[in-house]
Amino acid sequence: MFNPFKLLLGSGGSSRSIEASGRGRRLKSLEATRQHINQQIEAAGETITARARWLVVNDGYAESGLNQWVNACVGEGITLSPPEEVRPHWKKWSKNCDADGIYSFAGLQSLIASETFIAGECFIRRRKRKTRDMPGIAPFKIQVLPSEMLDVSYTQLLSNGNRIRSGIEFNKIGERVAYHFFRNHPGDVAGFGDLRGLRVRVLARDIIHVMDPIFAGQRRGISRFKNAIMPLFFLRAYDDAELERKIVAALFGGVITEEQGPANLNPDSEDEEEFDDFGQLEPGGLLKLRPGEKFETVSPADVGGSYEAFQYRALLRASASLRVPYAYVTKDTTRGNFSNVRTDLLSFRKEAKKWGRNVIIDQVTRRVYDWFLQAIYFADLEQLENYPSDPDAYEPTAFPPRQEWIDPAKDIKAEIDAIDAGLKTRTESAAESGRDINEIDEKRAEELANERDKKLRYSTSQSPVSTSENKPPAQEQSKEPEESEEDEQEPKRD
Repeated sequence: MFNPFKLLLGSGGSSRSIEASGRGRRLKSLEATRQHINQQIEAAGETITARARWLVVNDGYAESGLNQWVNACVGEGITLSPPEEVRPHWKKWSKNCDADGIYSFAGLQSLIASETFIAGECFIRRRKRKTRDMPGIAPFKIQVLPSEMLDVSYTQLLSNGNRIRSGIEFNKIGERVAYHFFRNHPGDVAGFGDLRGLRVRVLARDIIHVMDPIFAGQRRGISRFKNAIMPLFFLRAYDDAELERKIVAALFGGVITEEQGPANLNPDSEDEEEFDDFGQLEPGGLLKLRPGEKFETVSPADVGGSYEAFQYRALLRASASLRVPYAYVTKDTTRGNFSNVRTDLLSFRKEAKKWGRNVIIDQVTRRVYDWFLQAIYFADLEQLENYPSDPDAYEPTAFPPRQEWIDPAKDIKAEIDAIDAGLKTRTESAAESGRDINEIDEKRAEELANERDKKLRYSTSQSPVSTSENKPPAQEQSKEPEESEEDEQEPKRD
């Protein structure tokens, strides 16, 4: 009796209850590895990262996807609002925090998000400084290290029982105790002496390993480009081939044929007129032919109707792999209307907000802020009486980057209606736009006081809360009763 399931499951597949586990004709080529993700990253991680960096440098679509992701996750920077007593110290340090002296803390967030998107991870190293080197500022800086600085293939068993896996040192109970970094980038030739291959051990308490793991137990990150490298690379090669074909086709003017070839053509003849070049074709030019010759134009094959469809599908696949909308990667907004583009945009913003919360806020800003509190406490820059017993008392509030309105008139009205109905607070609304309600109220109070002092009046000058001071003075009523028209007339006399 014919059994159709044998086509899929094979002769021994009748006992398999899950179709995806079959080994029949259709699935026999799907040889999935059973290696742990850490083994796969150790074998292929460096190659994937190198190819991802090459695409960002050489391919416009890859660079566009990277920029859109960083802008959505970080924007102008995820801001922290510390308590009042440490806020001035935080603002001063965040402007002088980069060990390389290039970025502020907001700029470093963009660099961290970019490195994590490309390589799947990066490292932040705390660089302690002497108090005299940074007077009045928390005495430390941070340095962003790329993934290549930690050798993913470095594995060793130490004499004290600790194990080094993928460049990370673990103790006997599996805790991270140190990182073994290269002294110099392995792809950068040292200027003074050859330091390539030399490593330095850095304690784990001075390192923040920024990554977004896919699987449980994953030690090292993997590039977001892992599924987009092939479609982007082959699309680039296809585009280059089509461009080259167009160039060749544009150079072809035509061919000259002879009804009957010459009887004796000698390629080695010294007679130049025998193989005379007719020169280049020019607009409006006339071509002089010899007797028996005929000129025919050439019409090379065009690209065809499948070019756009292929491009769209390839870019759609790459965009889905990067988790960035197609319209953002390609700048092509002609393939959607307002409704579906808005739906895609909201989904993208939700994905970016989740990543920014889990990675940038929880892994980066809060850990760096802990370093900052330690620095100002031990440097006696501020008397933090409760810090040793209750560090959470100085917990800051993190504000994600401000997202531009999709439809400002409708979105702002919806926010106002939700606040008036008690469904959300002004604090929540301000936080969703990446702003601190306390700073908004302080600035607003300053503006209102300035307008009153200078006797200015704008359409926004009215205070949000009605008070007797904001109300215009009521018109005073006359104490004497108004006279009627009859009273104004003189009485008649007899």
